[in-house]
Formats: sequence, structure tokens, C-alpha cells
Amino acid sequence: MVGGHSGIENTYKKLTALVYWKGLRDDVHAYVKACDVCQKNKYDNASINMDFIDGLPRYKQKIVIWVVVDRLTKYAHFVCLAHPYSAHDVVSLFLEHIYKLHGVLEDIVNDRDLVFTSKVWQELFAMLRATLNTSTTYHLQTDGQTEVVNRCLETYLRCFCSDSQKDWSTYLAITEWWYNTIFRSSIQQTLYEALYGQPPPLHLP
Repeated sequence: MVGGHSGIENTYKKLTALVYWKGLRDDVHAYVKACDVCQKNKYDNASINMDFIDGLPRYKQKIVIWVVVDRLTKYAHFVCLAHPYSAHDVVSLFLEHIYKLHGVLEDIVNDRDLVFTSKVWQELFAMLRATLNTSTTYHLQTDGQTEVVNRCLETYLRCFCSDSQKDWSTYLAITEWWYNTIFRSSIQQTLYEALYGQPPPLHLP
């Protein structure tokens, strides 16, 4: 279609104003679902992994990093946490760091079911009129994806904080940007591009 398309229903309505044939709706559905550009650049925030890195040197009561990874694009967020933390604490951080950027996430895979299956999470998603399906089953592939992110994060922070390891929290935002904007040979782009469909804005001094 000239000018691209805007989803199944809009494409169908535009076409029926010009032409019609038997099975047109099915053909439109198949065409849109198979569109390579859309599959690469349109994103539905369906599923994320969550994990925690704890036991870090204490910095302003923060000793935990909450790692949130999108399972489709592998884009990651790193969030500081004080310990002990409650479900209410994590919900507040979810709204502040994840929801405002990505909207409601329908599926969460994690290994901390007591935090993520609490009543407060169910109430939050009921308020947002969304469905939360939390899986705590051990999956080798899922666990491996999170472990790779954790290792990269720990290595980067160790290099930056070699002089003073207690400063790790200061570099966490920079670490997140670095992780999401380095070129990945496996997908021939950055994770930023995989999520947003365009290269990251980079400053060259």
C-alpha cells in the first residue's frame, strides 16, 4: 500500500472504499501480520523478566539492583533498591521507571513470587484494567537471558567503581544507557533500536 498501513481494521476499511473481493479481510489480516517493518518496529510490551542483584556495597541504604528485561528486544532497566524492600516499594518503582515508559505489561517472569504475586500487584493491575500473569516456573532460556544481563551489569560497574565500589549507584543510569546502546552483532543493531525503531541519539565531543 502506498503510504504504508495503520493496522488491520484501518487497512481493511481503506481498501473496501476502493475494491472488494471474497476473503479480503483474511488477506489483509495475513498481510499486516507478515509485515516485516511492523514486526521489527511495533512493540506490544507483552512480557518481561525481573531479577535482583543483591549484596552490593551499601550506598545511601541501597544494596540491591532490580533488573527488568524485555523478553522480546532484551532492552533492560536497572533500578536501585534499599533492603529490605516490600511489594509496595517495588510497585512504586514499577510505576516510576517502567510503566511511564512502556505502559502495562501483561506477563512477568521472575523468581521472587512473594513480591510479585502479592495483593498490591493484583490491585494495581485491576486499577489499570489489565491482566497480570505471573510465572515463577524455572525456565532455562529465561533464566539464561537474565543471567547474561546481570553479568554485563556487574562487569561494567566493577570497572567504573574500581577506586570506590560504594559509588556503584552513581553509575547505574550510565550503565543502563551503555547496555542498551552498544551494537549487538547477533541482531545487527542496538537494543535501543530494537525497542524504538531508530538509532539512539549519541553525542560526539
